[in-house]
Amino acid sequence: MRRKICIFVLGCSFALLLSPALLAQTPHSVALTWTASTSAAACVSPCTFGYNVYRGTTAGAEDMAAPINGATPVTGTTFSDTNVALGTTYYYVIQAVEVTGSLTLTSADSNEASATFPPAPAPPPSLAAVPH
Repeated sequence: MRRKICIFVLGCSFALLLSPALLAQTPHSVALTWTASTSAAACVSPCTFGYNVYRGTTAGAEDMAAPINGATPVTGTTFSDTNVALGTTYYYVIQAVEVTGSLTLTSADSNEASATFPPAPAPPPSLAAVPH
């Protein structure tokens, strides 16, 4: 269903038709930061070192099968999760990953951190437009 929004500009009026889904689509993200693993400094070429980021919507139940950073570990100590929704709490853990040749080693989970997005606000109960 589309909503008609009337706009009055210097006596000239026009209407915009906006879908409710478009109105609700505001970009949100979770900025994650962590301290580098003490093992990172010991990793020298041909070793590569990084981090995998895991997320869930229940505490202690992150989806460990698929890191949200994809197949390539994050090389720094920050990550932005941009695939989030209003009204949802997200839980995160990080694992350090060291790759040497065909050998991949992963650390235990970091501590768990969470972020909660409040739900979208309720729409105003009524709208009136008065021409001037």
